[in-house]
Amino acid sequence: MLSCVVGTSQGVVRWDPTSGPSNWLAFRSGPNLLHDVFAVDFHPSQPEVFQFGGRPGALFTVDSRTRPTDWWHLRLPSTITRLQCLSGGNQVVVAGLRNKLGVYDLRFAGWHRGPVIQFERYCNAAHIDIGFAYDAATGVVAAAHDAPGIVALYSVRTGSQLRLPIVKSMQFQTFPGDHTPTLFVAGDTRSGITAFSFGVDELEDEV
Repeated sequence: MLSCVVGTSQGVVRWDPTSGPSNWLAFRSGPNLLHDVFAVDFHPSQPEVFQFGGRPGALFTVDSRTRPTDWWHLRLPSTITRLQCLSGGNQVVVAGLRNKLGVYDLRFAGWHRGPVIQFERYCNAAHIDIGFAYDAATGVVAAAHDAPGIVALYSVRTGSQLRLPIVKSMQFQTFPGDHTPTLFVAGDTRSGITAFSFGVDELEDEV
């Protein structure tokens, strides 16, 4: 069983706690197929299976028990910067350059090359270090845009950008042992309360 898989500029490498670094897992059939791996994620219920992608845009599905020549990949229109397998393992959220963010259903990848859901309002033209977070309980993806301070919420069910509620109340509160305050923001009764934490200049300043 794989314990760790790391993306590199030459593919992916696995690490086994019993034997240390092992052989490269990269599928290197040509210089134009795979240059850099920026994203790796495991299948939620099959730890021997994982997906990875990078530059150029190719989403690989890997079963570590098989030979690299048996692995398959899906060509995508742009470089992959982040990915995450959804519950069940058949669908993957993939973020890429040229404003690409969508959900791909791997069960239909052989004949349906487009994403099941495309997040049309996602904005990231050329940055590989912009991420997203996925919450399985709500089916919501929080994705950073390449504009300063912009984080948008999207539904993995519809691809639509979710509307944030009107802010009705805000308050800073510093808790015992903290050197920086937390900002609490509340909308209507349905949206609940959101807390924002702030960093410090030196790690020693925060307890």
